[in-house]
Amino acid sequence: MDTNLQRRTKAILSGTMIAPRFSFLRLAVLLCGVGLFSLVTGCSAGKGAGTGSADSVTISGTLSNCMGDSVVLYEVKGAFRERMAAAVLQKEGGSGTFSLETSLPGTGLYAIGENPRTATLVVLGDTEELTLTGNCQNQQQGLSLAGSGLNDAYSELIGKVIEHNTTMQQLQQNLQIFSQTDPNQVPRIQQDMQNANNTYFSYLDSAVARTDIVGKIAQMYNFRPFMSDPAHSRYGSEVEYFKGEFFNGFDPNDPEVAKLPQLFEKSQAYAGNVAAIFPREEAKTTLDAALAKATDGSDGYQSILRGFLAGLEMRKSDVYVDYANLFAEKFPNDKTVPEIQAVAESMKRLMVGSTAPDISNKTPEGGTLALSELRGQYVLLDFWASWCRPCRMENPNVVKAYNKYHKSGFEILGVSLDQKRDKWLQAIEQDGLPWKHISDLGGWQSQPAAAYGISSIPATFLLDKDGVIIGKNLRGQALEAKLSELFGY
Repeated sequence: MDTNLQRRTKAILSGTMIAPRFSFLRLAVLLCGVGLFSLVTGCSAGKGAGTGSADSVTISGTLSNCMGDSVVLYEVKGAFRERMAAAVLQKEGGSGTFSLETSLPGTGLYAIGENPRTATLVVLGDTEELTLTGNCQNQQQGLSLAGSGLNDAYSELIGKVIEHNTTMQQLQQNLQIFSQTDPNQVPRIQQDMQNANNTYFSYLDSAVARTDIVGKIAQMYNFRPFMSDPAHSRYGSEVEYFKGEFFNGFDPNDPEVAKLPQLFEKSQAYAGNVAAIFPREEAKTTLDAALAKATDGSDGYQSILRGFLAGLEMRKSDVYVDYANLFAEKFPNDKTVPEIQAVAESMKRLMVGSTAPDISNKTPEGGTLALSELRGQYVLLDFWASWCRPCRMENPNVVKAYNKYHKSGFEILGVSLDQKRDKWLQAIEQDGLPWKHISDLGGWQSQPAAAYGISSIPATFLLDKDGVIIGKNLRGQALEAKLSELFGY
């Protein structure tokens, strides 16, 4: 019902899986959710209802526990927030008052707060006078803006979206648990999941029918589970459905859509999944087709391309280099080009065909082992950790491959990102991992993780007998197929 593919995509879009801080991305992106929302479809026509439009806005209010001395309004442009105006926060005790007045370039998403990283996303442009209240230190709840019907609708949308995503995550966890402990409960949980999704898409359909920016934002999330979409019959598999439908239903050339952070996030999710699913050339062809939906060189084109770079960097995909070069070609004056190119140069060291960087670390027995000592064998370099559930779930597949091909010259070097030695050793024993292991117990800051730019696990590199990378992130059937090709059985 809710597959790994859908869960990965939803996690990126919802913020339940926070993407790493990409080196070229100077500002944090507030991720929104995929799920059920309740939308305010009507407001009273009285003062502050927000039914008209405004070229300027005055925002005033009282905020508590603010660290800075000013409140700043930012225009949201995809992954970035550009400072527009600021107002002094007149403090007294633990709170402060302010009044900020500025002109607006148009109706759209803005952010307001002490700094771009913690600022709250709001919709402005339908009314002139607004009130902002809240606690600056409560980043999870954010600040509350009153006086705008559009922003009320947007806030309700995002709140219910996150609520639905949380519900679906809990149901998925229950499904996994009861699949092992009480299979009789599985049909009930599956029905609960279907009911939740049906309610969600009923709301979503009504929201998409809106002609304002809230409707456009809702459309960005209008990607249905495979079997619940009538369009699924045109596709032979869920993967093909994802490839064909995920980027449909919205116009990246719409000026309002082009500025939405959701376009960047959607592009990031798409690129990350495409890189994980398809071989290099097919992945690039697939992404090229999606990018072609935007006018060459437009704001929407740039936002999609940035999203692709973020998703590909997270996956450590070689395709990143291609799109880094394309970004530099299309937007040579963009201030992030040097950082994008620096990441590309770093990733070239880990491309298929490059010699894997040598690493050396402590073994469980207390000795030291270097990757280069394993030359002469095919080696799977496996980054994992005891606390990483996807890693532990993949371990049986890796054990099966090791047992089948080890006698023919296949070795595995497990590189743990654990911080506690007992947990590391316990996981090795529990999962029955007979191959070689190293770790400096440095977690994400470990030397091997830094050498290979690891920002998510599991992550694997398959090396030939000379230490040259011949495959990346091969798992399950993909790993078995590659090893069968190498060893001839």
